[in-house]
Amino acid sequence: KNYQATLATEEAVEAIKSIRAESWSTNISPLTIGTAYGITLGTNNWGIAGTPQTENGFTRTIIFNNAYRDGNDDLASSGTLDSGMRLVQVTTTWTYQDKNYSQVLEFYIANVF
Repeated sequence: KNYQATLATEEAVEAIKSIRAESWSTNISPLTIGTAYGITLGTNNWGIAGTPQTENGFTRTIIFNNAYRDGNDDLASSGTLDSGMRLVQVTTTWTYQDKNYSQVLEFYIANVF
């Protein structure tokens, strides 16, 4: 199950990058910071769902947070807001043999297109 969870998490990361590449201003910028979202697969592309989605026993929760830069212009936990970046947290949860598990991955995405 850990391997399947890793694949589900990595799929979410790739979906978010694809969503970002389609349109930052339409797909990423308007999202509410700190809100739990999910991802969906439409006919030809990925999309952001208003709530976390469960598929094949794995629930993926995506949270977009603000990104900040320090006085050296390095990414930091606080400082000056960088409106062209987001710190993304993908959490995949599942239950196996009556035990709950989770996997968390954080990464930055930028408005590069």
